[in-house]
Amino acid sequence: MSRQYDNYLREHIDNVYRAYLWFMANIGEEELDDIFPEIKHTDFMIQMKFHDQSKGNIDEYDPYDRYFYGEGKSVAEVREGFNKAFLMHIHRNPHHWQYWVLIHDDKETGDPKMDPVNMPDNYILEMICDWWSFSWKKYNESEDIEDLKEIFDWYDEHKNEIVMSDETRKKVEKILDILEKKLDELEDAEVIDMNDGDETERDIDDPDGGVVVIRGGSDTDS
Repeated sequence: MSRQYDNYLREHIDNVYRAYLWFMANIGEEELDDIFPEIKHTDFMIQMKFHDQSKGNIDEYDPYDRYFYGEGKSVAEVREGFNKAFLMHIHRNPHHWQYWVLIHDDKETGDPKMDPVNMPDNYILEMICDWWSFSWKKYNESEDIEDLKEIFDWYDEHKNEIVMSDETRKKVEKILDILEKKLDELEDAEVIDMNDGDETERDIDDPDGGVVVIRGGSDTDS
């Protein structure tokens, strides 16, 4: 077991949860419900606290640890082990778009064909928070809103490789558009420290008890 990988996992899960709390505090439940009407936010907060729990399984943990913090990506055996672990991971965790893609033979060409089905709302939002968590990792160190915008460049670079149904893609791009506009508003208002400003303070009920108080979305202590 690797302390480095353990620390990465804890930080990643915290940042995914923090991303959702930021959405709730700065965009709000009502606007999120317009895009994702299926989501029950009390249940979703619990779902988020179990994000990527399967990475603790030995058949995922060890190959990921070896790949990122062990022998490295240059070793063929390590790459093969990681690929198998990643395949298991995406089929255990429905917040990955690959989970919702049916791969079958095209009867006309004989080649593999990918047919995406619609992702449920709760997994779309978890996927967005998962993507955005890597921007939060940088923001936690810099407190520069520009780092939170990294997700938009990342999506532009990868969107043609991400296979989603038209309905799922429409929802993904709508929430990203809302997110970008909100971050621009904060930047224009020179709200660099997102802990500042009482006007953005909001209380969110935490299913574990108590209240999460967020000012601008970065204070997630309960």
